[in-house]
Amino acid sequence: KPYVLSLPQLETVGLWTAEGSLSHNVTAHPKVCPDTEELIFFGYAFLDPIVRYGVADKSGKLMRSFDIPTRCGKPVMMHDMAITKNFSILMEFPLYFEMSRAAKGNMPYVHDVNLPSQFGILPRHAESASDVRWFSAKSAYSFHIVNAWEEGEVIRLVGCPQERFSFEYGESQPSVLYEWVFDLQAGTTTERQLHDLHIEFPVINPALTGKQNRYTWAAVFAGPGMPFHSISGCVKYDLKTGQHIRHDFLGGRWGGESVFAPVGDGEDSGFLLTYTYNPQDKSTELYIVDAKTMDPNPVAILRTPQRVPFGFHGLWVPRED
Repeated sequence: KPYVLSLPQLETVGLWTAEGSLSHNVTAHPKVCPDTEELIFFGYAFLDPIVRYGVADKSGKLMRSFDIPTRCGKPVMMHDMAITKNFSILMEFPLYFEMSRAAKGNMPYVHDVNLPSQFGILPRHAESASDVRWFSAKSAYSFHIVNAWEEGEVIRLVGCPQERFSFEYGESQPSVLYEWVFDLQAGTTTERQLHDLHIEFPVINPALTGKQNRYTWAAVFAGPGMPFHSISGCVKYDLKTGQHIRHDFLGGRWGGESVFAPVGDGEDSGFLLTYTYNPQDKSTELYIVDAKTMDPNPVAILRTPQRVPFGFHGLWVPRED
């Protein structure tokens, strides 16, 4: 359920219900259009084979809300979505709820590698599920998406999928930078891997959400045999040249997901902020990296007054907002 927080106090105000119009679940990854300030979101049902799609205007008024049946006819775990100027993209990776496994006390969500990934593309202000066009791709699972944008009759979507996913640690394939291209005229999908580094939690300059971006940053995992939280650094990708620059956390620190804080007008002008754990004194620090240069020496390492556990997701809110 979505909640409203006060700023800068970060106090919980209460549930956001769009004046009573919203009753369904909302995932952790809605998108805000930088031009219209509309909120585009979805939620999936635990037991029902449907996804609920919604759009709210900048005042919080609900503009669209309707159910979309899953392509496979099973309940699906759908974690993220993407938007472009005119479209929304729902991603039905084949991680489906299996009641038979739940009845035996096992993790009910299983990645069916024999089924394709399905991408539902619909106009942002679609009226119903009949407006959705489905595109198929190789079986995979991607928790998080970099961005998507339109190029004429083509939509490009960049994410970090893994060929095989399992909730059993150590049984998944590494997640890597990847691109899907959907031809709206031909109804076809092409796809390619962009790099082989094990990454997750990609971020961009939020001003380019739904628009073509050149740069993306992501967390780098240390590799097999390391603990689940083994984020050892961050990386910057240039999607135009294919080049990348990596920053490894100093002193054997472990980090988390980075947040991009823009400064100035350049797409990559800003800082990456993340919490790091210092194993030498078991402290937590706010670790800041220059997002443009990815200098191996961080801009600052600021000790927090108390331990901050490892966690996911954050948001940079400028003072003027």
